[in-house]
Parts: sequence; C-alpha cells; structure tokens
Amino acid sequence: MEEKNSNEIEKEKSESDKSRDGSQSTTNTKIDDANLAAKRMEDANKVKERLLEREEQLAIDRKLGGETEAGGETPKEKQLTEEETASRNRIKAVGLAGGAGWAKDMDKQDGKI
Repeated sequence: MEEKNSNEIEKEKSESDKSRDGSQSTTNTKIDDANLAAKRMEDANKVKERLLEREEQLAIDRKLGGETEAGGETPKEKQLTEEETASRNRIKAVGLAGGAGWAKDMDKQDGKI
C-alpha cells in the first residue's frame, strides 16, 4: 500500500510539475518578449543618440563656419508678358482716377523710375 501511495504521490508531483511548466513557459515567453522589446528600444536609442550628436556637430559647424550666399545666382528680373503689362496699366489707371496713392508708386515698385 505504501508503494501505491508513493506512486500516486510521484504522479501528482509530475502532474503538478507539468502544469507549472505550462504557466512558466507562457510567463517566460512574455518576459522574453518584454526583454526583447527593451533591447530593441535601447538599440534604437543608441542610434538616435549618434544621429543627434551628428546633427549637433553640423549645426555647430554651420554657426562657426558661417553661411553665405556667395556663388549663388542672383534672381533675374521677371519679364512681364504683354497681357500682364496691359493689366497692370489698367489697374494703375483706375487707381489714379480714384486718387489712390498706391497707384502713383506702381512704377517705382516695378523699378521703372
């Protein structure tokens, strides 16, 4: 009878161990997933830190080195089409007829005077 009791106890222990393994494996899986996610975040943060350092260095170089527009092309004056010129003349005529001060300055803005 003692053998049965000891066998039954061993079976119960093995069954309880199996049930523990199931819960432990899911727990370990969740923990492993969390650890993996944390590792990925740490790696991403390291990469981001390196990029920020490079951006800061570029900003410093720009400030210290200065930036000029030397060598850049000067903007060319836009040539108005005949339609645009006629339209501007009509607008100016209406403005002058109404006594508007801005109409007097239209030629100055265009660079004609």
